[in-house]
Amino acid sequence: MAQRTAYCPKLPWMVDFYTSADGRIHNQQLKAAFARTYIDHLCHLNPESAAAKHRTTQMVFTIPENITVLAIEELLNCGMSMARIPLVISHEKCMEIINRLRHTCDRFSKKLGRLYPLAIALEFRGTEIRTGNLQNPEKKPIRLEKGKETKITTDPSFENLVTSELIYVDYQKISKLVRPGDQLLLDNGKVTLSALEVAEEMIKCIVNKTGDLHSNVSVTLVNAPVEVEPIGEEYMKNIEFALEMQVDAVIMTTIVDERNIKLLQEKLQDEEKKMLVIAKIGNTQAIENFDDIVKVADGIFVGSSELIGELPREKIFLVQKSIIARCNKIGKPVMCSFEVAEYGALSEAEITKIVSFIDDGVDCFVLTQCDVDNNLYYESIRQMNQICREGESAAHQRRIFSELTDNFVWSAEPIYSLAISVVESSFKCNAAAIVIVTRTGRCAKILSRFRPRCPIISVIKLEQNAKQLQIYRGIIPLVFISKYGSDWNAEVEARIQLGITFGKLSGFIRMGDIVIVVCGSKRSSGFTNTMKIVFASEFDVVKANEEGDH
Repeated sequence: MAQRTAYCPKLPWMVDFYTSADGRIHNQQLKAAFARTYIDHLCHLNPESAAAKHRTTQMVFTIPENITVLAIEELLNCGMSMARIPLVISHEKCMEIINRLRHTCDRFSKKLGRLYPLAIALEFRGTEIRTGNLQNPEKKPIRLEKGKETKITTDPSFENLVTSELIYVDYQKISKLVRPGDQLLLDNGKVTLSALEVAEEMIKCIVNKTGDLHSNVSVTLVNAPVEVEPIGEEYMKNIEFALEMQVDAVIMTTIVDERNIKLLQEKLQDEEKKMLVIAKIGNTQAIENFDDIVKVADGIFVGSSELIGELPREKIFLVQKSIIARCNKIGKPVMCSFEVAEYGALSEAEITKIVSFIDDGVDCFVLTQCDVDNNLYYESIRQMNQICREGESAAHQRRIFSELTDNFVWSAEPIYSLAISVVESSFKCNAAAIVIVTRTGRCAKILSRFRPRCPIISVIKLEQNAKQLQIYRGIIPLVFISKYGSDWNAEVEARIQLGITFGKLSGFIRMGDIVIVVCGSKRSSGFTNTMKIVFASEFDVVKANEEGDH
C-alpha cells in the first residue's frame, strides 16, 4: 500500500519576505524604507531588492480627437485610471469620444470579469488669451524670426487673418495691461515677444525668441495680471454639457483664485450632482492664492508647461514641490503633468523626474501628449510603470509617515485615528494589502492621505464614487455588484473575500500574506470603526449566490 504524504499548508510565518535566498536583501527596499535617518535610508537602497508588484501612483491620459477603440484598449491595459479630454472640440465630437471610451471600457470590463471604473474628466478653458487662425489656406505654421517686428491686434476682423506681420488675440483689454518693455509668450513660451509701442487696438512688438506660430495658441502676459471673469454663458454651456454626459470630474484652467470654483460647486450642489472640481495651477496669481484655492477644490493639477511661461525655468521645480507638499499636508489629491520627449527608452532625466515626483508625494501623473498611433509610446508607458514601482518602493516611509502624522491637526472624528492606526499597522506587519469596505469612499481617501506602502483595495457599491477614487494614490476601487440584503455581516464578509480574491488574482496577495481589513459595524456612512488583521488562505474565494451576484 502506497504511503500517504501529509499535506502541510504554508503557514503565515513561512512566507518569503526576502529577495535573496540568504535573507540578506529585503523585498521592496524594506530596510531603507524604515531607516532612522535620511542618509541611512539612502545608504540602504539596494538595486537587487525586488520592487512592489503593484503601482500605486495613478495614470491620467490625455485623449486625442482621433483615438480608436484599439488605442483605448491599449491605454486601459497600461493602467489608465482617468481619461482627460480638453474641451477644445465641439460638443458633438466630445460626446462621440466619451461614448467610445465608455463602450470600450465595458468591453474591457467583460474581459477582466469585473467592472473597471474608468473616470472621465473634461478640461474647460477659463479666461484664456488665444491667437486667431492663420491666414494661409494650408494652415502651415508661420516662422517668426528673432529681431523681426510684428503687431498684435484685437480687431475681430483679423481673427482668421493671422500672418507674421499681424497677429490677432481675443482679449480686448490687452492694450490696457501691456506696457512698453513687457513680454508676451506665445504657445507657452515657444515664441517670445517684447512690446515696443502700445496703442488702443494695436501693440507693436519685436520677436525675442524664434519659433513657429500655429493657429489658436495661448498668449501669456508676463507680470501683467489678467482680470478674472465670472463664469460666463459659454462656460455654463460647457458645464451643462458635462452634467448631461455625467462625467466624473472637470478640470478648471486659467483660474486665479477660488471664486469660480465656488460658483461651480454651488451649481453642482443646487442640482444635487456629484462631480469633482480639479483646479489647474498655471499662473502666478493662482500660486499667490493657492491656500484659498486648495481649500475649496477637490484636487489640484500642476500645469508645468503653463508655469514655464510665467516663471523662470529654474524656479518651476520649487513651485511644484511646494504645491505637492501643501496638498499632501491636508490630504488633497495632486496631479502633475509629464511629457515624454522621445518615445522608446526613457532618458535618464525623465526617469529622475518621475522618481522625484513620486518621492515628493504626487498622486497622479497626467500624460499630456498621447501618440496612440506610435507603438513606441506604449513601450514608454510600460517603462514608466516599472520606474513608478521602483520609486514607490524606494520612498523613505518612516520619514513620510512621521511628518504626515506630526503635521496632522487632530480631529474629533475617530475615523482619522483609525486610519492612522491602520496605516501604521500595515507597516509593522508588512501587510500585502488593505481591504476596506466603504460606502462613499471617504475612509479610503483618508487612508491614502497617510501613504501606506501597500495597495488600498476599496470595495464599494456606487460606481461613480469608485471612479472618483481613481485620482488618489494607492487606491484600487473594486465595484461590488449585489443587491442590498438584510444581513450586513454576511455582506461585509462577501466584500472582504472579494477584495482578497482580487488581490490574489492580481498577484500582490499570496497565501499566508497579512491583509488588514477595515469595515463598519453598521450599514451607514460614517460608521467605519473596525480593523482586523487576517491571513490570506489558499481557499479565499468568492462564492456566487443563486442570483449571480459578484
